Amino acid sequence: MGESRVSMRPCSIWIKRVALDVILVLAVVGIGAIQALHNIGDLGIGYDEGVFLTAGSSIASGRVMYRDIFDHKTPFLHILLSLVAPSPSQVVQVRLLQGLVLIAVALLLFATTKMIHGSLAGLLAAFFFVTDPLVTFFRVAAYTENWLNVFGIACLTCLVAYAKSRGTSKVWILLAGGTAAMAFWANQFGIGIVVLVFFAVLWVGFQTRTTHESLGRLVLAGVGILVASTPFIAYIVINSAQISFIRDIFLMPLAENASVATGDPLAMIGFLLRVIESSIYSPPPALAYNMVLWPAFLAYLVYTAWQWKRQGKTDVRVLVVICFSVLIFFISASSHRWEQHVLLTTPLMSLGTAAFTVELAKWHLRHARARRRPWTSLAGLHRSHGARTPDIHCCGFRTYSNIISEDGRVRTRSTAVANHRCDRQSDNQRSGDYCTLTT
Repeated sequence: MGESRVSMRPCSIWIKRVALDVILVLAVVGIGAIQALHNIGDLGIGYDEGVFLTAGSSIASGRVMYRDIFDHKTPFLHILLSLVAPSPSQVVQVRLLQGLVLIAVALLLFATTKMIHGSLAGLLAAFFFVTDPLVTFFRVAAYTENWLNVFGIACLTCLVAYAKSRGTSKVWILLAGGTAAMAFWANQFGIGIVVLVFFAVLWVGFQTRTTHESLGRLVLAGVGILVASTPFIAYIVINSAQISFIRDIFLMPLAENASVATGDPLAMIGFLLRVIESSIYSPPPALAYNMVLWPAFLAYLVYTAWQWKRQGKTDVRVLVVICFSVLIFFISASSHRWEQHVLLTTPLMSLGTAAFTVELAKWHLRHARARRRPWTSLAGLHRSHGARTPDIHCCGFRTYSNIISEDGRVRTRSTAVANHRCDRQSDNQRSGDYCTLTT
């Protein structure tokens, strides 16, 4: 009977963990759904949203993107809207679809943060994301930045899972390549997500000392990218729009940013200042919110760097840092600075803020317990030994757990006392290291 109880214990723990994850996922879905559906019927159509809806209607009527329709955005959203809303008046379907996108981003953010920092941090990250004023403003709008968020965070989730498998899972790196390609076709800033995939493959190979296998993993990522890109490439080539596509997506943005490449020092300084300007430029409610998020996220980056220095190596959080860095770079390199660009950094800022909040709470609890424990333990010793104060021979002794009295001596396990001089009992006695106290 005892053995069955022991064997059932891991199963019950697993069931409790799964139940907790299900509850948290339902909480995230509920919060996201409430946020997405709130006041959905009274929302107007934004300028860019009107352009996308008109382009989608034109594609549905037979026109070809980049040949008959000009836009400097990649074609995913235009083609999608031609299928979902062939008429611009069918905006309700678009709103519902974008509401599902918001919930998907929140769920993916929860999953990613949970794998790195735990369930509580995952729930907080999803909550911070869906309550962000800028996200609230654009929550169900048909903007390419919303779709880049869902594909970008999906790619980050796959890369974290791939890193957790120590590079042994081929499925995760294949999915990462596919979602990275979709991030690019949703918005050209998604090229940074593609860069992240190749960096992750090389980093995991270096960490696991399997760099000789990195080439095969890069090929797998490339296969995922090619498979996801095939429909869009076929659409452009079949309709003979490849020259217009290259001009509108690559050459025109490079020409607009040509002043940065001239070597003019003032232009270079302006380019660097865009990092801060682009990140905090947003409507007034979101600006106040970002004034809280940004310091917390920067504190998370500093705390992460400090932990890496202590450990002497990086961990999976480097993927979050690199993802944030490449997105900031491409946002800053753009000649157009719009508030919706900040949407691309909001999920990662929510992740970092949630993780730092949880770590700060854990640190506070640890130190609060460390301050209370010596006094309560000393009180127990005082009562059990006739009000005699023990003479402690271990400096900085913090805990008095598992106390054993024997021959006028008090022994306690040194597993709770790191880096202190202790004596070891003989083999026929209780095993473990013990610190000696005399009374």
